[in-house]
Amino acid sequence: MRPPPASEPPGRRDLEVPDRVALRALVDAYALALDRLDVEGFASLWTDDGVLTIHEDGPGAEPTAEIRGRDRMHQPFSRLRTYRATIHVVGTHLAEGAPDGAVGTTYCQAHHLVEGDDGLPVDKVLTIRYRDGFRSEPEGWRFSHRRVEVLLRTHQQPEVLG
Repeated sequence: MRPPPASEPPGRRDLEVPDRVALRALVDAYALALDRLDVEGFASLWTDDGVLTIHEDGPGAEPTAEIRGRDRMHQPFSRLRTYRATIHVVGTHLAEGAPDGAVGTTYCQAHHLVEGDDGLPVDKVLTIRYRDGFRSEPEGWRFSHRRVEVLLRTHQQPEVLG
């Protein structure tokens, strides 16, 4: 591991390539677990004391939900089951070392397919920024905290092909 450059904040460090790959895989596994409604898989991505904080009304707003502990990570799924389908498209992801593991920022477009009042499908699209804390455990990297910040909301009428 290289020592941090003088310009980095104290405690920050570079991550080794295998750690970067594992953290990206963790972020992707989060999105797939949501889309597949895989409650057990989703819960397994968290530390025992993991915290998920959701800010649906923007990053500066009060949290609309806070879930504490791996054993409570089933809670987001009651809402997700109301959609015909979801697709979380993970984009930019950057992680760096921190004194207690790693921290990161990830951007995502989350598509939520519902039936509109007229019976036609509506795609509720959220542009999301995730602010993450990660901890390395014997089973691998896990989320210690994730702050979900909804940045944009749009509704569009898609042509559903399959």
